[in-house]
Amino acid sequence: MISESHKLTLAGLYLLKKIDLPAEDGGLELSAPLAEDLAALAPALERLEQQGLVERVGEPPAYALTDAGLDHLEGVMEEAEALIPSDAGLDEDDALETHAHRGLRGLRERFLWAWYIGELDDLAAYQRASGRAPIDGHWARFLLADALYESLDDPS
Repeated sequence: MISESHKLTLAGLYLLKKIDLPAEDGGLELSAPLAEDLAALAPALERLEQQGLVERVGEPPAYALTDAGLDHLEGVMEEAEALIPSDAGLDEDDALETHAHRGLRGLRERFLWAWYIGELDDLAAYQRASGRAPIDGHWARFLLADALYESLDDPS
């Protein structure tokens, strides 16, 4: 089972990406205080705020990445890009297929890969693709649920 701290770290990475992206690319604006249906995100956002990676800006206030948050996100993206196989001559689809067969070492690598390639962008679609039933339609709750991390950590 994943520790609460590790879960908050990974959920925080998910939120950093979503906050950074424009809405037309799947990003979202998270107002402070959070809407009731997003309340499950509060611990992850509070942690990001304590780490100086996000701050509340504007009126009404919304979460935004700080310079440190942008730097952190860039570093994590570089970490994820390093997971892409360096097989010379493979196009992106072939590289992704090759990577799927070589396996990943641990939950963080699997999460970063899924996060980077967009597999987690729509958590309901991710649940359908991974054979989860019933689908938890409350994405904020699912982001912090053990079920997400157990599915990512399942080697099958």
